[in-house]
Amino acid sequence: MVRDTGMVASGDQEGARKCGDEIVRLMPKATVPALSRQLPYAKPEDQAQLLEGLRAAGLPESQCVQVLTLRR
Repeated sequence: MVRDTGMVASGDQEGARKCGDEIVRLMPKATVPALSRQLPYAKPEDQAQLLEGLRAAGLPESQCVQVLTLRR
């Protein structure tokens, strides 16, 4: 997950998207809010950067969005 954040920061959107796809493959119920709760950070700005990277990598905000995306 940290890798996709780094890829977003470096401008590698394709690489970040592949990492996001891998996260969803390994954890089909993964959403940005769920991972936010599971990955607490001492500094809110560090967590915000990670969550931004997860969003840019294509992780959904909710299960409903994920189901619609997978059905395409």
